[in-house]
Amino acid sequence: MYKVFEEGNAQDEWILKAIIQAAKDDVDVINLSLGQYLLKDSSNIDEDRTALINSYQRAINYAHKQGSVVVASVGDEGANLNNQAELKNLVSTLTGREFSSVDGTIEDIPAQLDNVVTVGSVDGDGAISSFSNRGTGVVDIFAIGGGSRKLALHGYDTWIENKLFEKDWVIIPTLEGKYTYGYGTSIAAPKVAAALGLIIEKYDLKDKPDEAITILYSNSWSSLDDNGKPIRLLNITDFISK
Repeated sequence: MYKVFEEGNAQDEWILKAIIQAAKDDVDVINLSLGQYLLKDSSNIDEDRTALINSYQRAINYAHKQGSVVVASVGDEGANLNNQAELKNLVSTLTGREFSSVDGTIEDIPAQLDNVVTVGSVDGDGAISSFSNRGTGVVDIFAIGGGSRKLALHGYDTWIENKLFEKDWVIIPTLEGKYTYGYGTSIAAPKVAAALGLIIEKYDLKDKPDEAITILYSNSWSSLDDNGKPIRLLNITDFISK
């Protein structure tokens, strides 16, 4: 584990150094349960972050070349990553700065970079979680990260009183060594990372990231998103039993 957060915040330099160091340490799978929205290829020099995006891509390419699989979660804003107008409005709201009329594209980084297994969240019923970002051709695979279906159906008071959060959310460890309930794409991504670790061990795929990813995808369950588009769901059972 490589620490990149300090009091809830992470600096790009820390993350980039951690990716590179993990690759140098011959780590099989690098999980990045983090991200940010960055503007690419814009003439607005005050907001353009193309250089930073390229720095992330170089670090990830280095890790991939060294034999590491990089896994990253998409954001928790429920955004359609195929819709630039929606993303620019979202970033305007999050930052308090105007992006709606700015040229260039907003990207969810590092999730949308090459050589990354991009992970979104589904609820216990296999439906994309309301909070999870999504996008055709963007999210590679989904894993359970919790949801809010029963909260929406029954209301907050009943949801708490009848402990329905135990069905909506998932059990996660705390920094104090205990357990609680939580949700998020950041919870879904480590499950995919763990599955890749098992694949690498079971099939002797050390330093063969593309082959490990192929097995992950080929053994996934097929499902449909809200628009009837195909998505992959994490399936550990099949490749373990083979």
